[in-house]
Amino acid sequence: MVKKTVLITGGSKGIGHATTELLLEKGFRVIVLARDEGRLEQVRDNFVSAGYDKQDIEIHVLDMANADQIESVISKCKLLQDGLFGLVSNAAAEILKPAMEFSLEELEQTWRINILGPIRMIQACYPFLKSAQGSIVHIGSISDFNRDADYSVYGGSKAFMKGFVGRSEERRVGKECRSRW
Repeated sequence: MVKKTVLITGGSKGIGHATTELLLEKGFRVIVLARDEGRLEQVRDNFVSAGYDKQDIEIHVLDMANADQIESVISKCKLLQDGLFGLVSNAAAEILKPAMEFSLEELEQTWRINILGPIRMIQACYPFLKSAQGSIVHIGSISDFNRDADYSVYGGSKAFMKGFVGRSEERRVGKECRSRW
């Protein structure tokens, strides 16, 4: 039986790393995307040293701020041949300060990493998700309803994605999906 594959963005540290570890423990194959090649290689090597099969861990460098690269990186993912059981959209830019203090560059960075990148990732992964009747999990934040001014832009981007992927507990691509998919 072929193991199920899950792709994790921002999978080299924090929540993404913990998700990667949990999935490997549960017997999944993982595709880990992150922008730091050295950290990605270290993460893979650490998991292999811990006893996980190197064949179950595929890594690719991708900065979610560069939406133009997403399709190219996805096309190189060998573990997608059997479909994609899950997409964990985790990568995010968290710049915390009042909206009036954001530079145009910081606004664009937040938009690209927290909104444009995840949408382009969903688009690129859709055929693989559909073939495996896979699911999308977008890592949110309680800051999407935090009233602190420092969370205005970050929280707003998280709230947008929460609305985009839907508020249901589970959404299956290719089964009971709504018109937006």
